[in-house]
Amino acid sequence: MRRTFLKKVSCLLLLNNHYFFASNEFAFDLYKNLKNEQGASEKNIFFSPYSITTAMEVAYEGARGTTAQELAQALYFDTNTKKRREKSKKRIDILNKSENDSTLLTANALWVEQSFKLLPNYRKIAHGWYNADINQVDFKHAPQKAEELINSWVKEQTQGMIKAILAPHSLNELTRLVITNAIYFKGTWVEPFDPKETKNDNFFISETVTKKVVMMHATKEYNYAQTDFGQILELEYAGDDLSMLIILPEDNNLHALEDQLTAEHFEEWKLELMRQKVQVHIPRIKLDTSYGLVETFKKMGIHKAFDATKLGADFSGIDGKRDLYIALINHKAALEVNEEGTTAAAATAVVMMMKSMMPRPVPEFRADHPFVIIIQEKKTGTILFMGRIVNP
Repeated sequence: MRRTFLKKVSCLLLLNNHYFFASNEFAFDLYKNLKNEQGASEKNIFFSPYSITTAMEVAYEGARGTTAQELAQALYFDTNTKKRREKSKKRIDILNKSENDSTLLTANALWVEQSFKLLPNYRKIAHGWYNADINQVDFKHAPQKAEELINSWVKEQTQGMIKAILAPHSLNELTRLVITNAIYFKGTWVEPFDPKETKNDNFFISETVTKKVVMMHATKEYNYAQTDFGQILELEYAGDDLSMLIILPEDNNLHALEDQLTAEHFEEWKLELMRQKVQVHIPRIKLDTSYGLVETFKKMGIHKAFDATKLGADFSGIDGKRDLYIALINHKAALEVNEEGTTAAAATAVVMMMKSMMPRPVPEFRADHPFVIIIQEKKTGTILFMGRIVNP
């Protein structure tokens, strides 16, 4: 009975916050595609769905026809332009306010070839709805200098966590527009871990492989749930607007948990959380990741946007012509978790070129085997960062 009630409540929440739920659906879709890529089965995954969708939404504003339809379907964009823009703007405004000891900053920018003319309406939309700074650069004659400017912007916006979003020679004389997004988060735990309790311990990467890690320990009250697939723990950041959720599978069975990962299940699981005392053991984490997303997006149903043929991609809402296509989508993310809190950052670059209850025993939450990690903005439920830790 209780589960049925929770499901009804969850459905109501999703209806009231459909835009933010939709962006989370993309997060879980992308996660599943990344984990299924060749060679990814034993690797950490960490990315910012917010950063990716925001940069892609700026590109989507100029997409038309089938190009726009594919982007909207794969990225779960609301095709009601007014509603989508208003909710996107609201989210940007919510995220860009610091609370107490937490800092959350996002930024958008357009880097435009100086001889390339954006349509006035597209310029107005990018700046007005997405707070995008618009910069003129010389891709034709000095593409490497433009790369340095864009990488410097990303490094500055992420407080040095992402040092470069573009590899050397990513841009050339055919580059006309680069859309960038950066997000930076630094939060302190409401209940920090005591460094005196931190000690070396085993982490079971698999049933047969272990490694020594630095494990943090605490026994305090947390939001916690025990479910059929494992355990969920919520660690809150100062300011009460952001939290980290760790989803820990039973018996090191990460793949079984990943099969259950959907936006709807995630919302239902959060409703199961109850405040109680928990013995917590989680490792310090420090990692960085890098993705080229064009091939991944093709598997998710986006094709026209990358089609450089004459009747391929249609981004005529940007310059009034059909001579642009997306050549690169680069995404990088970094994460550090310690006794004090969490620091995380991510950046995305979209490169567009010319075509050519009852008292119970204190549960133990021992994250000594692979787990899923999610950092969310609690008011909207927006997933800012997501991934899995298989080798901290």
